[in-house]
Amino acid sequence: MHLVEKTLIKDFEQIPIDEFWNVGAEKELKMHSIHAYPAKFPAFLTKKALEHISKLGINPKVIADVFCGCGTVAYEAKREDIDFWGCDINPVATMIARAKSAKYSENKLIIIFNKLTEIYEKIEPEGHSYYFANERLTYWYFEKQFLDLIKLKLAIEEVLKNHPKKYHDFFICAVRRQNI
Repeated sequence: MHLVEKTLIKDFEQIPIDEFWNVGAEKELKMHSIHAYPAKFPAFLTKKALEHISKLGINPKVIADVFCGCGTVAYEAKREDIDFWGCDINPVATMIARAKSAKYSENKLIIIFNKLTEIYEKIEPEGHSYYFANERLTYWYFEKQFLDLIKLKLAIEEVLKNHPKKYHDFFICAVRRQNI
């Protein structure tokens, strides 16, 4: 049951549609799916908040997000040319937020991806010191999947050792292989 205009509504069909929130046809940008993350909220919330404050005559210079999660607000702030400050207790979250909000050369991403693919195919991960899986992870994943991830991590480390950290973070977050 919902309260709408101080009236108890038992039938959801009676709830009026507010076009401001009717964004079903709008799809999120691919960058928002760079990495899966729990409790990710839709990007349109940031967009709607920015539209609202703009109508009030407020033009923010910086947006802060103390639970930056996977960087949805960071990316949307970048798209609007607004500086961003964020933090999160989870270091993976802050890495994803950094990766999503950095600026990249598309040509450089393509070159790096092609080199990663080439190196990945040549790596033999068996017996490598990276292989570690606790009981919880081995419940969900097979050894082949761990070995594929090790190959991918080793390829990223090799190819990106002389590149800016933002490219390393991007590929750690974004590169997916169909057989992983």
